[in-house]
Amino acid sequence: PAVTSAAPAAPAAAAPAAAAAGGGPGSGSSGSSSSSSSVEQHLESLVRQHLVYCKAVAALNPDCYCYMFERNLDSGLPSASSTEHWRGVLQALQLSTQQVNRILAHSELHFSSLNSLLDERALLLQQLEQQQQQQQQQQQQQQGWSYTEVTPCFELVEGLVSNLKQEHMLKVGLKCFLWSRVFSPLQTAQVVVHSHPWFPDSHAMVCVMCEDAQAAALNAAAAAGEGARCGSSCSNGGALRPLVFPHKLQQCGVTALTLAIAGTSCRVSGRE
Repeated sequence: PAVTSAAPAAPAAAAPAAAAAGGGPGSGSSGSSSSSSSVEQHLESLVRQHLVYCKAVAALNPDCYCYMFERNLDSGLPSASSTEHWRGVLQALQLSTQQVNRILAHSELHFSSLNSLLDERALLLQQLEQQQQQQQQQQQQQQGWSYTEVTPCFELVEGLVSNLKQEHMLKVGLKCFLWSRVFSPLQTAQVVVHSHPWFPDSHAMVCVMCEDAQAAALNAAAAAGEGARCGSSCSNGGALRPLVFPHKLQQCGVTALTLAIAGTSCRVSGRE
């Protein structure tokens, strides 16, 4: 009788142990969820560290930061990336419609501010060339030079340096906006992984997004029978607004460069 009564008790006694080991009823889902949560927290921690390092390098050593772009990180040699490479990176992210809309809205501010910088740089370079030509002519005539003649060139060079710094800060601000305000930690990690062997280039990715959005809008407008009347937007629910591309050097009259450099341009007011 003692033996027969102890036998049924064995499974009952083993149940708590099995549950503790993850084999009890319902323990599989709780164990996997806790494990998944632990992995997500570890990933978020790694992504935060990566962002801190990138911001620190961009702020403390801009030359080193810019050195990493368009360079094969395995060989260390200069290597131009392709548009298809960044398009593949974007496809791997599986961005939502809301994320795409936020990026496209911010891209208008980013590119218009960038175009203003490029226009200013072209003017500074033109003035610098004129100043150098004038100085060469004066030196040939006077067989010498004075500090007062060189000072205007120094001022133009300082303007160029400031212009380049503003472009650097503008592009860093774009990366911070995407990685901190738009992408999830998992998507940020995917950008780093799929960008290999190149360093993640947020500017190149946004350029590809804008070009694809432009092409999609034109195709949608053509399908609707609008043909040449279509701009860069259509009238359906997923309409895309006109976009400004950096290679066109268009002046949009958007005086938001200071906000973009200060990092406050991430407050997107576009349709989401």
